[in-house]
Amino acid sequence: MFDSLKINYYKSAALGRRKNAFSNACRRISQTGSFDAACALIEIFAFKQNISVDQKREIIHALSPFQDFLISALKKYLSAIAKDIHFFIPILPHNTASGDFLFLLDVPLDTDDIISFFGEIKYTSSFPLVSKTARNRFHPSRLNAMSAMVKIDKLKATPVLKDILLNDEGMFFRRAAAEILLSSSIPMNDDEYMTAMILTGRFEEAFEDKTLFENTLKKLYPSLDKRAKLDALSFSATNKIMLPLIESALSSPDEEIRMFACRMYSSFENIDRAKIVSLLNDSDANVRNAASGAILIDSGKYIPAIMSIIETSIDSGISLFYLTSIENTLIGMGKTIIPHMKRLLEKNNSAALLAAEVLSEIDDDEIFSLMTLLSENDNPAIRQIAIEHLGNMRNPELFDKIAAFTSDKNPQVRKTAYDSLILSDITKAEYFLKELTLNLDYDDKTYLKNVLSEISRVN
Repeated sequence: MFDSLKINYYKSAALGRRKNAFSNACRRISQTGSFDAACALIEIFAFKQNISVDQKREIIHALSPFQDFLISALKKYLSAIAKDIHFFIPILPHNTASGDFLFLLDVPLDTDDIISFFGEIKYTSSFPLVSKTARNRFHPSRLNAMSAMVKIDKLKATPVLKDILLNDEGMFFRRAAAEILLSSSIPMNDDEYMTAMILTGRFEEAFEDKTLFENTLKKLYPSLDKRAKLDALSFSATNKIMLPLIESALSSPDEEIRMFACRMYSSFENIDRAKIVSLLNDSDANVRNAASGAILIDSGKYIPAIMSIIETSIDSGISLFYLTSIENTLIGMGKTIIPHMKRLLEKNNSAALLAAEVLSEIDDDEIFSLMTLLSENDNPAIRQIAIEHLGNMRNPELFDKIAAFTSDKNPQVRKTAYDSLILSDITKAEYFLKELTLNLDYDDKTYLKNVLSEISRVN
């Protein structure tokens, strides 16, 4: 009777507004060590107005000695403390004989802490509910439940984890199941083991059995997520027996995978790169660039195919910018591509412009005469390319030829000529351009003013 009056007195003090009375009241209640005392502390936790987090933790500390009464007291006030049940998990008795913990799963909240607790105490009665959570691909605590299952009952957890490993729709959880199976040393058959090794990126170790690795990876590959596919392609680039996998990735609907496959393909020597050539016309610029780099080693073999792509693209009205990656490939071929570019010069403006760009970047004796010829082309863009090339030769003997284009009817050609004169002979260009300025329109005068200012800065 006395203890009951004492508990009620201190409970009223703790529920009151006097902050300095709270700690003393909780301590005094805890000292009685009874079921009523545990209930009183939980009531204070649940019903005190404006209770702080620190005060909640103080109550939890005061409750920790009540191992014999704690489960019963929590059940009594479960609905009131449901939203804060996670505070109580650390002080629950870890001896499964101390009570039935399944009541915790009735709490309609995130069950991560509860499931972790069941795993830590190896609470076998909770296995059906924990495994059900592990199978539910929409449950927020699924990953935690997969780990807890193994701690609770490894034997029962094994088929659940293997089913997730082989059949789950979510790659994240398949990978998690693989990690748990491997780290827990759970026995697996060859197919399960190789699948787990591949999903967790243990390629080097898995590759010790080349045939099984190759067959499993080919079977798994279509179902892998992008991360896993890129990892697999990266490893495959070091092993020629995996070349078919890389070739299949060249036709992936994902542009990043196509690009990556192109790059991996380029790491192999003495292989047919014809499959890469078609990607020079890919819809994605990064893929086109990767394809260009992949065939550069022996691109001469594929000139007819490359020229066919160029002509088809240009005839379809595709812009020159779209063909930039092909342009880089053609430049890399050097003088072997010159005859083919000369043939393109005879076609429409887009084809001729591409050919002029390529030829202007090739170092060969024949190019000078070609650029001289192109400087008279009807297309001002081609004249620009040719004049810029003549300027880049930095030959003072070409000064007068370049100077002739300062009176070209196209303003962009004239500006290219001004810049190219400086490269040809900067001293002569300064005098010439100053004299020229007097008779120019406003736009050209403004441009030349900047050019002359740059000359003065350099000198």
